[in-house]
Amino acid sequence: MTNLTDDEITVMKMCLTYDTRSDQLRYNSSDADWPTISIKMSMNATKTRQLLESLIKKRMGNYADNSDELGYDVFMLSELGIHTIFDILED
Repeated sequence: MTNLTDDEITVMKMCLTYDTRSDQLRYNSSDADWPTISIKMSMNATKTRQLLESLIKKRMGNYADNSDELGYDVFMLSELGIHTIFDILED
């Protein structure tokens, strides 16, 4: 398993919109936009970007394809990220 920091785990939990692994995998959506993550984590812009970039490097997620249309960056979990966070939650 990939080593994740407490902050990374917290952000991954914010990305969950479904209570079950199967639903999250099937419908994978997220309400975790960049400004919300920054506020909830009490981090400045630089720290928030570094945190999200770390999750991207670990293949836990990425920005949604429609972020440009929305006007803000939505962070979505990858399939690996979904399995990883549910493994943590179910432990």
